Amino acid sequence: MSWIVGEPVNATVAGALTSMIEARRIMYQNHAGQRNVGLIYKYMTEADARFCVANRRLTGVTSVTSATSPADPPRECINRGLTWFIAVPDGSGPSAINVLSWGKAIGG
Repeated sequence: MSWIVGEPVNATVAGALTSMIEARRIMYQNHAGQRNVGLIYKYMTEADARFCVANRRLTGVTSVTSATSPADPPRECINRGLTWFIAVPDGSGPSAINVLSWGKAIGG
């Protein structure tokens, strides 16, 4: 059974966003039968995030990769208008991605 991405997360409080992302990470671990799945975050525009989620790939868009949670995103991303995020398993390639969580970063 393939992984279901789900709707974008909608949180305005850092703790709530962190909890939502963590819940999806644990669900993915159970789904994939893996332990200790690490996350990386791709920061981009909303349009690019929707494109990447719909197409399950990270190519053809402007993004910044970071280990920093969207609960407290890198200021450079927000300043550049890259206010949406996609959380993927650490080590993911550019195509056939499994999006664990996605949505608007806090402060975006």
